[in-house]
Amino acid sequence: MEKENYVEYLSALPRFRKAMLEDFSFEHHDIDINKSEEMALMYLHRNNSCIMSEVSRMICVEKSTFTAIADSLIEKGLVERSTLKNDRRKSILILTLEGKIVTTEIIKAMNEHICYKYRNLNQDEINEIISSLKTLYKYTNRIINDK
Repeated sequence: MEKENYVEYLSALPRFRKAMLEDFSFEHHDIDINKSEEMALMYLHRNNSCIMSEVSRMICVEKSTFTAIADSLIEKGLVERSTLKNDRRKSILILTLEGKIVTTEIIKAMNEHICYKYRNLNQDEINEIISSLKTLYKYTNRIINDK
């Protein structure tokens, strides 16, 4: 692969995500959840509990903006905030039981929505996309963890 293509390939990732999820809407019977809150919940679901700054970085939201997102999730009873025992300056977020239930519902609905988006693709094309996404996920985590 030629170096000049890196930027072009990387620019496809946000477009791919938008194409897959732009018309996704999660409806919960009594909780209104926006896209940023969905992303935070899903990150917490994968990682159990996290420092607030890590979640904001991983979902690409400024720390000041993320504080409002965290406060909203706490108000909705989906997340609890605590301080680290060894560093009281850092806040940690933990999914509540209700947060785990709602996040599982979001993930299920999002997976169903994505499967619907794949309806015009054959199985080989779907498998190729899934394989590519798994590879990106694997190496993105490795690059992030090598910092």
